[in-house]
Amino acid sequence: MSSADFEQFPSGALSPAGIALLINCCGQLQEEFRQSGDPALLERAVRYGRAAVADVAPVDPDRPSALTNLGGALTLLHQVSGDPALIDEAIRHESEALELTPATSSKRPLYLHNLGAALLHKQRVTKEINLLENATALLREAVGIADPVDANRTSYLSDLGGALGILYHETGRAKYIEESVRVQREAVALAPAGGIRVRMIHNLSGALEGLWLRTDRIEVLEEAVEGLRIVVAETAEKDSERAQRIDNLVGVLQRFHDRTDRIELIEEAIPLARESLRLTPRRHGLYADKAAHLALLLVKACQSAPRFTDFQAIRSQDPVRDAVRQLIRTRWMQDPALLQEAEDLARQAVALTPQSDPSFPIRLANLAFSLTAVGGGESLARLDEALRLYREAVDHPLVHVTHQVDFLQKIAQIAATSGRDDLAIGAVRDALDLLEPLAPQDLNAQDREHRLSSFAELPGTAAAAAIHAGDLDAALDLLERTRGITAREFITRRTGDDSAQQTTIQQRIAEALAGRPLVILTASTMRCDALVVSAAQGISVVPLPQATYRELSARSYRFQMACSVVADRQVSPEGRASAHDDMGESLGWLWDAVAEPVLSHLGLTRPHDPNEPWPHLTWCPVGIFGLLPIHAAGRPTDTHGRSVLDRVVSSYTTTLAALTHSRSLDYGGLGQETRPKMLIIPSADGAIGLLPGATDEADELTRLMPSAEVLRQPKRAQVRELLPDAPIVHFACHAVPHPVDPSLSYLELGDGEESFISVSEIRDLAVRGSLAYLSACQASVSSHRLLDEGIHIAGAFQLAGYRHVIGTLWPIDDRVAVEMAAAFYEGLIPGGAGVSGQVNVSRTASSLHHATRRLRDRYPRLPFMWAAFTHWGPED
Repeated sequence: MSSADFEQFPSGALSPAGIALLINCCGQLQEEFRQSGDPALLERAVRYGRAAVADVAPVDPDRPSALTNLGGALTLLHQVSGDPALIDEAIRHESEALELTPATSSKRPLYLHNLGAALLHKQRVTKEINLLENATALLREAVGIADPVDANRTSYLSDLGGALGILYHETGRAKYIEESVRVQREAVALAPAGGIRVRMIHNLSGALEGLWLRTDRIEVLEEAVEGLRIVVAETAEKDSERAQRIDNLVGVLQRFHDRTDRIELIEEAIPLARESLRLTPRRHGLYADKAAHLALLLVKACQSAPRFTDFQAIRSQDPVRDAVRQLIRTRWMQDPALLQEAEDLARQAVALTPQSDPSFPIRLANLAFSLTAVGGGESLARLDEALRLYREAVDHPLVHVTHQVDFLQKIAQIAATSGRDDLAIGAVRDALDLLEPLAPQDLNAQDREHRLSSFAELPGTAAAAAIHAGDLDAALDLLERTRGITAREFITRRTGDDSAQQTTIQQRIAEALAGRPLVILTASTMRCDALVVSAAQGISVVPLPQATYRELSARSYRFQMACSVVADRQVSPEGRASAHDDMGESLGWLWDAVAEPVLSHLGLTRPHDPNEPWPHLTWCPVGIFGLLPIHAAGRPTDTHGRSVLDRVVSSYTTTLAALTHSRSLDYGGLGQETRPKMLIIPSADGAIGLLPGATDEADELTRLMPSAEVLRQPKRAQVRELLPDAPIVHFACHAVPHPVDPSLSYLELGDGEESFISVSEIRDLAVRGSLAYLSACQASVSSHRLLDEGIHIAGAFQLAGYRHVIGTLWPIDDRVAVEMAAAFYEGLIPGGAGVSGQVNVSRTASSLHHATRRLRDRYPRLPFMWAAFTHWGPED
C-alpha cells in the first residue's frame, strides 16, 4: 500500500501505520521539493499532512510530529504561492505541536525552532516587528536548550542567525548583526562536510554582508564574497538552490563593485545573474526579483564604464594608454541595447510582483532608476514616469523607512535636475519629516549615525534646488536642517533651549555672524556653488562651474592618495616628492575653481596689505568639499599672492548653529583668558607607535608658559577629571579617527586599556574652556559617510565647551608639530615667552594663520607639512 492509496480515505479511516506513512511521506516530499523545486510535490505533501493530522488523536504521541511536518510543508508552499492563509495555518499547527510537547522532551527544541521559523516567514511578508521578536525569542530558546550533540543544532543556530539579521535591518541596532555573524560562524563550525556545511557557509556570508553594510570593513565583504564563491562552486547545476545562491553571490559582487569600482566584479556578476534568471521559471515567485537585479546590474555596467576609465587614468602613470585600454575593455558595457534590456527587465519585474508584496516599492524604484540612467534624463516623458514611480514607492504601505528616504532623495535629484524646484524642495522636506522614524534618538550613537548616513546626499541636493529656484533663504534653511543634526540635538539637550529652530534664517544669521562673512560650499551632481552669508548683506550665490561633482570626487580622491603616500615612510623620496607635487597641483586647482571666485566676489582680489587688519572668513564645506583644505587653496610658490593664506584668515564651522554655539562660549571676557591654568598632555609612546616629538613639544610650551601643568603618562580618568578645570588644553599625541563610527574616534594617551579617550566621552564633559589645541593626526576628520555631521575629535571638544579648537586634516610631521605649536602660542602671549598672566585666545584664528604662513614660506613645495591645521570656532 502506498501513500497515494490514502488520498481518498475519509477522515478517521486511517490506521496508526497509515498515519505514520503519511507523516513520513509529507516529510519526504518536502526534501524532494528542495532538490527539484517542483511545487506539485509540496501540494501533495500538504494533502498527506492534512490527512495525517485529521486522523491522529489529540493524545497520540505522534500528533506533534504530524503537526510540525504539515507546518513545514505549508510554510514551503507559502514561499512558492504567497497565499497568506497557508502560513497562518502553518503557525497554528506549529503552535499546537509546541503546546503538546513537555518542557523536558528532547523534541522541544525542534518544535520551538519550527514555530520560530514559521513566524519568521510570515514576518518577511507582513513586516510586523512583534512576529520577528517572538520568532527570535523562540529560536534563542531552541538553541539554549538543545543538546550540544543534537543533529539539528546547526539548523537552530543558522535560523537564529537569520532572524537576528532581519532584526538588525528592522531596528538598526548593530548588536543584532554582530551576534548574527557569531551565531552563523558557530553553525559553520558544527556543520558536517557536504551540503549542510555549504548551506551554513551560505547563511554566514549573508550575515557578513549585513555586517559590512554596518561597518564598511572591506575584509568582511571580501570574506562574504569568497564564501559565496565556494557555495556556488559546490552547488550542482541541477540543484534547486543554485539560482538563489548565485543571486546572493551576485548581490555581494555588486556591493563590492560599488565600494571599490573594480570592473572585474561587475564583469563576473552579469553572466551569473543571467544564469540565475535562465534557471528560474517565469511563473516562480522569485523570477521578478532576479529580473530586477539583472536590470540594475546592466544599468550599473553602463554607468561604471566611463567612470572606471576616468579613475584608471587618474591612477595611471600613462593615462592616455590606460584610458584607451579600458575603453576597449568596457566597450560592451556602453552598448545602448544593454539599457533597453535593463528597462524591459525592470518592467517585467514590476508586472510580475503583486502590489501586496513588500518588494513592490523596490521594483518600482528599480524601474525608475533604469529610466533615468545614462541619458535617460534627457527625456521629459521618462523623467515624469520616474518621478511618478518613485512617489508611488514612497507612499507604498509596506515600504521601509530607509528606502523611503532614499526614494525621496531620488525625487529631489530628478526634480532639481529638470528644473522642478518646488517638487525637489518638497521631497527634501518630506525626507526630513522621516528623521525620527529613520534614526530614533533612543538608538545608541553608532547605530543612529549609521542611519543618519542615509542623508548624505540630501544637503547638496536641497541647496541646488533652492538656489536654482532663487530662494537663497530656503537654501540656507535646508542646509541647516539637513546637516549637523546630532550636534544640534546635543546642544538642545544640554542647554534646554530649542528656540533657535523657531527663528527666521535672517535672525540666525545675525546671531551667528559678527560682521564677518560665512562661505558655504555646496556640492551636488546638479551644480556646485558658494553661498556667501553676511549679517549686513544677507545671502548671495557664487556659481562654481569648474567644480563639478565628478571633478571634486576625482580631486579629493587624488589628494587623499597623495597624503597617504607622503605619510608612508616606506615610500621612496622620489615617490613622496611626486605626491607633494600632486598635493600642490590640487591646491592650485582648488584656488582656480573655488577660492578665487569666492574671494573676488567679496572684493578680496589682492594680497593682504600689511598696514590693514586681516580680513576673516569662516568656511562651511558641505559634503565632498569637506575632504579638501580650502583654507590652503592656492599656489604656494606664487609671488603674486594667489593663495587664500595671502588674502584672508580662515576658520571652519559645520553649520550656523555650531558657530552660534561656539560664539556663546566666551568665559574670559572678549576672548581674554585670565585663568592662567594650561594643561599639556603629551604622549610620546602608545599602541600605534612612538611620538618622540611630543616630549619636545611639551618642553617648548612650558618654556613659553611656565605656569602650565604637564600631565605625563596620562590615564583616561585623570584627563576626564582635569579637563573641566583647564581653560586651555594642549594634546600632543596620536588621534585615531574611526572610518565608520566617528563617535568611536579617540585620542591615544599612551599604551594600555585606560590610555585613550573617545569622541563620545569628550563630548559629554561639561567644560568652561577657551582653547583646545589638538596636535594629533586627523583630529578634524570624520567618516566619509557623515561629513555633514561634523562628528570628529575637534568637534567633540567644541561640544564639550571649548570656544576655539585647533585640529588637523591628515597625519602631521613630528618635528613640524613642535614648530607650529611654538609659533602659534607665541602669537597668543602678550609680552612674549615666559610672561605669565593673560593669554589672548581671541587671536586663535589669526595666530594659527600666521604660524601656517611662516611654515608655508619655509616649505612652499611641501604642503603636507603646513596645510593640515584648521581652526574651528569664531574669530573674536
